[in-house]
Amino acid sequence: MKVLVVSENNRLLEDIASFSGFKKRGIQLVTLRSNLLNASQSISNEMPDIVVIDVSQGKTNEFELTERFKAQYKNMTFMMMSDDASSELLLKAIRSGISEVITIPLTEPALMHALDRYEAKLSVSASHQSRVISFISCKGGGGSTFISTNLGFILAEVFKKKVLLIDLNQYFGDASMYMSEQKPSMTLADVCNQISRLDFAFLESSLIEVTPRYKVLAAAENPANASDIKPDHIDTIIRLAKNYYDYVILDVGRQIDAVTVKGMDLSDHIYPVVQLVLPYIRDAKNLLEIFKSLGYSSNKVNLIVNRYDKSSKLKLGDLNNALNAIVSTTIPNHYASVTESVNQGVPVYKLAKNSPVTKALVTLAEDITSTKLKEKGIFSKMLGN
Repeated sequence: MKVLVVSENNRLLEDIASFSGFKKRGIQLVTLRSNLLNASQSISNEMPDIVVIDVSQGKTNEFELTERFKAQYKNMTFMMMSDDASSELLLKAIRSGISEVITIPLTEPALMHALDRYEAKLSVSASHQSRVISFISCKGGGGSTFISTNLGFILAEVFKKKVLLIDLNQYFGDASMYMSEQKPSMTLADVCNQISRLDFAFLESSLIEVTPRYKVLAAAENPANASDIKPDHIDTIIRLAKNYYDYVILDVGRQIDAVTVKGMDLSDHIYPVVQLVLPYIRDAKNLLEIFKSLGYSSNKVNLIVNRYDKSSKLKLGDLNNALNAIVSTTIPNHYASVTESVNQGVPVYKLAKNSPVTKALVTLAEDITSTKLKEKGIFSKMLGN
């Protein structure tokens, strides 16, 4: 959790920075000596979970600004500190979307209790929050880009979710080609080079629109630009995107570095893509060991077996035994529909709705959204509707 405290009172900021509760609870604290009007760029850059604003000495204009920020950053929580405990101020705070008003002089227990209430509310509404999911190939050519891009389309167009796919494959990223013939006006590297400008409008102008609900932030076209992308940039972009998208999908490729690890750290689920072939299984074992060393729980990592063939000599049980992990999803081997989709740059759902690959991806989307699509009635099926 990240907390940004905005105040023009330097002594108050120093007192808050000395509170030991932040470190004990693993809360990242950022203090800013400013008023809310001049803090907009810092809020955009830091993308905190909570903004705590000092409205002492009758700064009523802060309420209007808070309403604007609440509209812009839908998942951000705003709290206020004030030396005024009147019912009039509390009413103004409620109307402007403030979740807490903390009285000054400020004490550490009062601030920590406010943060406790925020976390309690968050746990209740967690199922409604934006989700970040990563796809990573255990070996080159594993199919993670095909799965992530096509899953994004299905989440957007079948499940009516707002989806952003970010291509984190810094050296060989081509996710946008799987969905569209459009050339990106800007790439991930371009956005990172101008990270100080980042807000929702700037991010939107940098995306390829596959559909109004599904957009893609393309990878850098020149691998030489990969060095422009930093972990902090990824953190800022994802935190901003979560305010506007139901799902942020990261196509990681197969590179493990500081940038991709940051993306996976921020992910709710990671889907390593493996095939029932010995070199893939060996690399999957190594990858799972890396995930263990990074502290990722087994609930966060969900194996996908791609190009699955029931007649293969190697079985799912062999994979489970070799990796000591459970396969959550299988994508059947259906060369014709996948090749046609990739060659045309058109989602497989649009080209071959009845393909076993499409059906498997819809099932995966059902699992991710915890939503079961209604079966069509027998007469609808007979009529082909």
